[in-house]
Amino acid sequence: MNKSTKRLSLLFVSLIASSTMFFSCTDVDKTLGVGFIPDGEQRKFDTVTIYPDAYMVTMDSVYTSTATTFMVGSYFDPIFGQVTSGSVFQVLPSYDSMSFGTNPTYESLILRLTLNNSPLGDENIAQKISVYELTERIYYDSAYFACTPPMIGENPVAIASTTYNGEDTLNIELGATFANKLLNAPASAMAYNKDTTYNSPFFDYMKGFYIVAEPITGSTGRMNYFSPSAELFLTYSNVDTANVTRVYNNVYSYDSYGNMYYYAQFNTVDRKYSLATSPDSIPSIKLNDTTANGLNDKLYIQGFFGSTPYIKIKAEKLNHWLDSVQLNVSQASIVRAELVMELDDEFSDFDITKYPSALGGMTLLNPLVTYSAYYGNMYHSGYLRSFYYALSSFDGGLNTSLKKYSFNITHEVLEQLRKKTDLEFYLAPYTSNSKDPAYNTLLYALDPNQLKAYKAIVGGTTHATKPLKLMITYAKPY
Repeated sequence: MNKSTKRLSLLFVSLIASSTMFFSCTDVDKTLGVGFIPDGEQRKFDTVTIYPDAYMVTMDSVYTSTATTFMVGSYFDPIFGQVTSGSVFQVLPSYDSMSFGTNPTYESLILRLTLNNSPLGDENIAQKISVYELTERIYYDSAYFACTPPMIGENPVAIASTTYNGEDTLNIELGATFANKLLNAPASAMAYNKDTTYNSPFFDYMKGFYIVAEPITGSTGRMNYFSPSAELFLTYSNVDTANVTRVYNNVYSYDSYGNMYYYAQFNTVDRKYSLATSPDSIPSIKLNDTTANGLNDKLYIQGFFGSTPYIKIKAEKLNHWLDSVQLNVSQASIVRAELVMELDDEFSDFDITKYPSALGGMTLLNPLVTYSAYYGNMYHSGYLRSFYYALSSFDGGLNTSLKKYSFNITHEVLEQLRKKTDLEFYLAPYTSNSKDPAYNTLLYALDPNQLKAYKAIVGGTTHATKPLKLMITYAKPY
């Protein structure tokens, strides 16, 4: 190194050292500029914790029409008990006309469903799956829910049953009796008009099917997730031809993007919480009691909706806070309102890896509902605007180190203060939170694939150490 370079290096080091000493020894005046703000407009920040009322309620009226997955199975959870599900659907001949020729003779009639997702539960267990014929037809432009009973009469007799071991394809032979009903169908029933497929006369002749698993006992069981594209293969012979196969299915059209549209179909879900065996199970808490005596110490969040936390932030609690700090609504500038739910880890088998990384979202209680027959979906026009999945950092994500979920509901609290009303909502495990551009609303639908992921226990209102909290950060006058 030459002398000039050496001198420059020493000068640079000296400047750095001087700067470090200057800045580390300088006491920054944090009140700089305060004198320019009028006394009546100066603010300071503070926080307050409010404890919302939380209850557990059943929420069976979940829209399952135009199901995108057929749930067929029975699964047992020690906390939530037994859940058994089946699917109701229609099929129609896949041809403009259907003729079976002279003296058609039945060879086989197979109903086929194909798995489209990994099952939940014991993949190797044998399950009894049964198929029933509907006694009443269903309609594409009607709404059906998880609690809607299948239309199979009071004393139903299965068309057929089979033992299903979890294979990729479920095939059920429906037998000669039902096949002959198809082979001998009157011409009026077989009429096919592509412009009126929603209301085909065939649906009055063969109203549809209900496929369901036998309720599980003594084991974990399994919930199977099938593609909603059911197919019915009728193979027969006549005097002219042998082994002719005709296909019936529940797909009525494809759009330009390749999306399938179906005839009327929906899933049914039957829950038996009373069969739960864990000390922390649903039967051990108060259900459907939204009085002061019904406040829950724990909140249970699960897939399939079912039992759901119902949370109420009372206007009187917020007004009490404003009065205690001598503020009115116009003076309280809320920076953030965060709903915090801490995991209950008091039971012995607590494992944070079994909790979902994020709770999907929340929906306002009793939102306005519109139904679009064209899209075949139910839309709710009420939702928590502060929460928006994948856009908000407080989207119900799990903080694993602090063992808590957080939701940013600032907008709702501000609106509540302005309107002086209670803020009420369900906490529901949304799985698809995309905002529909045509309706500017949040899609509210059951996605059965998320049963495994969406299961959590958090502290409720009366939890001894981890109560549900609304933490408000706000600015107030000096």
